[in-house]
Amino acid sequence: GSRQGVTVAFNVINGQLLPIVRCTQDNMVFLARTPNENWWNRVYRDPTYFSSNMQTETQRHPFGYPIHEYEASRHIQDAKIRMDEIERFIHGTPGYLVDVGAGFGYLLVEAMTRGWQVAAIELNERAVQELQAQGISTIIKTALEFAEDIPSSVDVVTFFDVLEHFNNPTVALKKAKLMLKDDGLLVIRVPDLSNLTLENAQLLLGISREHVSYFTKDTLEMLLVRNGYEIISIVPSGHQVIDGVTYASSTVFARPISWAGGHKNTGASLRRRRLKESL
Repeated sequence: GSRQGVTVAFNVINGQLLPIVRCTQDNMVFLARTPNENWWNRVYRDPTYFSSNMQTETQRHPFGYPIHEYEASRHIQDAKIRMDEIERFIHGTPGYLVDVGAGFGYLLVEAMTRGWQVAAIELNERAVQELQAQGISTIIKTALEFAEDIPSSVDVVTFFDVLEHFNNPTVALKKAKLMLKDDGLLVIRVPDLSNLTLENAQLLLGISREHVSYFTKDTLEMLLVRNGYEIISIVPSGHQVIDGVTYASSTVFARPISWAGGHKNTGASLRRRRLKESL
């Protein structure tokens, strides 16, 4: 049925004033109406989505993120920290890691240096070229919601600062489950809006206009459990200050709850078939 909610803020996208709504049933916060998927595809595929500091204001994309060469060392260090955290939950030898919204591939490059097999899901052609230059050969250039030929028997699927861009994060979580092994690991980092009041929620829109789903630690945990995941750990992952308001990021580590009557299902095909029927 339709979701009922109260408006907590507004966003302007494609010339439209769109309400950001908090659901009265489960406290999920989301953009109530969004442009169609074709419009979003154009946004994320635009080469200027990742803009450089050499571009003028008129050349930069109204959404997207600036990429500065001097920030590379920070991204490389961040990738090392992320992989250290991931490998705490992995027993045995490195396996297969898929990064959704891989960007310029810092995480995947670090994973490869540690012996992991990797794949990227990335729409942006400029980012795809960078991924290929880094030696990443398995790249899915379709939005995860619509991708059909996705990897399987994956050990780790990551969404770092990506899930908030999905109109329907439930579909993204179901697709991730299709990819994961029964004992695979799902890793999600999102902005945590737990300490934001309705009055200052509007401040986020200056840096995150293309975010369409908004999470707190509690609502993200609820969403994962609702979609058949068991939470292993939730850890704080830094913070940002915007106009004097501090908001944090949280990283969640989770595993699929096995199907087949509560018993561990070693046949991935059964789970994949059931999930495909439910999408």
